[in-house]
Amino acid sequence: MVGMADLLLEAPLEGEQRARLELMQKASKNLLDLFDDVLDLNKIEDGRIPLSERLFNPGRLVDDTCAILGQQAREKGLVLKHRIGRVCRSASWATPQVCAASCAT
Repeated sequence: MVGMADLLLEAPLEGEQRARLELMQKASKNLLDLFDDVLDLNKIEDGRIPLSERLFNPGRLVDDTCAILGQQAREKGLVLKHRIGRVCRSASWATPQVCAASCAT
């Protein structure tokens, strides 16, 4: 699905078509990342992989998630709103678990 979205984005698209395709591409990449995280979590629990820090932006993750779910909400006549604190708006070096915990407080 990611590869097909990449190919379609090479075509001359305009406006809402391009926006929807970019959203599909972002959602499919997020799904692949989720699968990778689940596999990594299993490795961490088994002691086969150490935790490592990486550049992580929880604010962008929330924005992207709401953009994806916002379309479904609009189709049901709902409005999806979110508010993110300042601490979560900038990327920082940490494990994703640490960033998520700091945004929850």
